[in-house]
Amino acid sequence: MRDAAQSFGFDVRVVSSANGFMELYDHGEPSVIVMDIFMPDMDGIELLIWLGDRQCTSHIVLMSGHGPQYLKSATNIASARGVRIVGTLSKPF
Repeated sequence: MRDAAQSFGFDVRVVSSANGFMELYDHGEPSVIVMDIFMPDMDGIELLIWLGDRQCTSHIVLMSGHGPQYLKSATNIASARGVRIVGTLSKPF
């Protein structure tokens, strides 16, 4: 994902945990967020709620290897919180 985004000219920051993301987010909201629903220290749904509480305006792409229904549910929860999901990716892709 990083290589693809960089090839299109994006300035990419990669973190491997929700806590790391939240620290980075506090320094400036990204224009695009690509995130997996399952993370080691926080569920992706919790992070989407956290983003909604901060009135996040980023374009978000969700990924999951647990099936399209889970992605649909996460999208619905995010949308109810005002978070903009612009796409989903089912893994593997």
